[in-house]
Amino acid sequence: MLLTKKSFSSLRRFSSREKLNASCEKLKSLVTHKRSITHQLLNLFNTSRAQHSDDDQICDEIKRWAFLNGHLLSHLFSQLDKQRHRSKYLPLLAFFYQCGLGTNIEPVLAFYWYTVASEASGEAFSQHKVGACHRNAFGTKHDDKAALTWYLKAAENGSAPAQSDLAFCYRNGIATKPTPELAFYWYRRSAEAGFHHGQLQAGDCYRDGLGTVINEVKAFYWYEQSASKGNSDAQVRLANCYFDGCGTLKNDLRAFEWSEKASRAGNSIGHLYLGDCYREGIGTEKDFELAFKFYEKSAADGNLTAKNRLGRCFHEGTGTPRDPKKAFYWFRNALGSAGWNKNAQCNVAVCYHRGIGSDRDVHEAIKWYRKAVLNGNQSSSLHLQVLFKQLRLDWR
Repeated sequence: MLLTKKSFSSLRRFSSREKLNASCEKLKSLVTHKRSITHQLLNLFNTSRAQHSDDDQICDEIKRWAFLNGHLLSHLFSQLDKQRHRSKYLPLLAFFYQCGLGTNIEPVLAFYWYTVASEASGEAFSQHKVGACHRNAFGTKHDDKAALTWYLKAAENGSAPAQSDLAFCYRNGIATKPTPELAFYWYRRSAEAGFHHGQLQAGDCYRDGLGTVINEVKAFYWYEQSASKGNSDAQVRLANCYFDGCGTLKNDLRAFEWSEKASRAGNSIGHLYLGDCYREGIGTEKDFELAFKFYEKSAADGNLTAKNRLGRCFHEGTGTPRDPKKAFYWFRNALGSAGWNKNAQCNVAVCYHRGIGSDRDVHEAIKWYRKAVLNGNQSSSLHLQVLFKQLRLDWR
């Protein structure tokens, strides 16, 4: 069959339509793919925050997901920015601005989009963030009253982190009078919703009798719940419960294990407790060198008790060579900026009294012994009596 000129023209038109349809399908597929990416990202974000993860953990989840799926954060941000007309994407867009994901950290824009999201849908996560922005002067001026208002809205809408922050305001009298009962109520609500920090604080309320009666068993329960979620502050409190048998049976091995977990998480008190375990052989064999190592870690984080322990190590030569000058240095360092560490006060006084690592100075010794006595250090009273007898003075 011969093809006429008209047949060729029809064939070209058919071919052009095919190409056009193919191009449309490709474009449609591309748009669908891009929407799919932002939708997957939104699902990841919603799942992560529903688990009450900290912002850093949510950021890490997003970065990990982007890396594993071959997406640039800048590309994700660009696609997300195109969805700003859809309210469900606004909290995620604000979060990208808050954390600098694929863009610069933009506090003003983060605050703006969190506010828009809150007003558009009454979404609890965004309401909490608006309150946090007011509280921390992030993208807006510091305003505790506004923070309290937004925390209350978010808390009533079921945000467990907001419930914990609201409880903090009631506990410390921020933009309201201190109300221990309300603090306990909201901490317990946050704890029951599964928020690790709320669980930690609920434990503290039961331990200290804040807004409720003291109940060591319930304190232990909430510390255990929070610790199991990785809260290192709860882990050291749990270790302390096992050390002293508070709310549970005394268990040196469990005390050591929880101290070790807290230490691995970088908690300075965890380092201190682990050092004590190795020094005293609590739940493990004695190891003075390891004790010294963990005291160093804790002291590097600014822990005053650990600094005092380091002074003792250098004074006694345990875990490290004896060095009176370093002992005196760490005892002085352990006083802190306010100088109110009573054990360090006593040790500094002893150094001045006996000339350990410093020149003997009776006046300085008396000064620090007296401070330690007033601060409740009983051994300083005995040391002061001895010193005054040596000087033949009335120690009182």
